[in-house]
Amino acid sequence: MTLTLNYDSEKERAVNNRTNINRVCTKVGEILESIKIEEAEIPDTGVDELVAQIDGGHIKKRGVSRSFEAMIAAVYRPSNVSYIDESHNVIFK
Repeated sequence: MTLTLNYDSEKERAVNNRTNINRVCTKVGEILESIKIEEAEIPDTGVDELVAQIDGGHIKKRGVSRSFEAMIAAVYRPSNVSYIDESHNVIFK
């Protein structure tokens, strides 16, 4: 197998042992982290007001008389709401 990989890559390849795989994964992770940090820079524009809507409920487990709580939340700018009618609206970006 190593001879085939050496032939396909047109150079001598190192064996893929645990140490080499860990080294390559670490190197790739560092590169991806630097890209993520560059993309994450968001200008500090801020907003005056945000709306947070949070709701929860209990969901009964099957076969057992216990339940667990599920919660959902939405945070948005009030200016991003488009009213359809008195019962419906849409939040857009």
